[in-house]
Amino acid sequence: MNRNDTLTQHFARAFDGKPDLIVRAPGRVNLIGEHTDYNDGFVLPMAIDYDIRIAARARPDRMVRLYSADLDKHDTFSLDDVRRVGEKPTWADYVRGVADVLQCEGYTLRGMDAAISGNVPRAAGLSSSAAMELAAITAFHRLNALALDPVRAALLGQRAENEFVGMRCGIMDQFISSLGKADHALLIDCRSLGYELV
Repeated sequence: MNRNDTLTQHFARAFDGKPDLIVRAPGRVNLIGEHTDYNDGFVLPMAIDYDIRIAARARPDRMVRLYSADLDKHDTFSLDDVRRVGEKPTWADYVRGVADVLQCEGYTLRGMDAAISGNVPRAAGLSSSAAMELAAITAFHRLNALALDPVRAALLGQRAENEFVGMRCGIMDQFISSLGKADHALLIDCRSLGYELV
């Protein structure tokens, strides 16, 4: 059974039905330019075949119900009252942060049910948090037909991590998760946000 089928089964058990879609966002390695993305330098990251996947279904209300298949944990919040779960960041805060930032930017969202699973090792320097943010942005984007290009999505993911989750980071992780392409690295000028697939 492939990972999408397994995630669909997790969704069915958690939410009694089928998802409308499954989205993914990859982790990354960085080839050149450690610690230069938040110092306006150049970096050369590459997306990897480890990712975060979200099976999601739109809701008719403003509730967001999350299920982490990897942790066997649930989280529920209203889009009318998006707050951090606790003092220390949790897996759900990355999705909450994305919802908060999208709404602060004027995007209209409706609720969703979402089952989440990933194989990006956590705390291993492979950007599992950026993958979570970009997968969540992609799910909200697709379910709500948002006018959102990949660069804008990356910037909003970074903002969610910096402002909502409270973890300071440069733009590299979100950029490569949003703009990465198979068999290519991504040269990013972190000052101008210019980029080139290499």
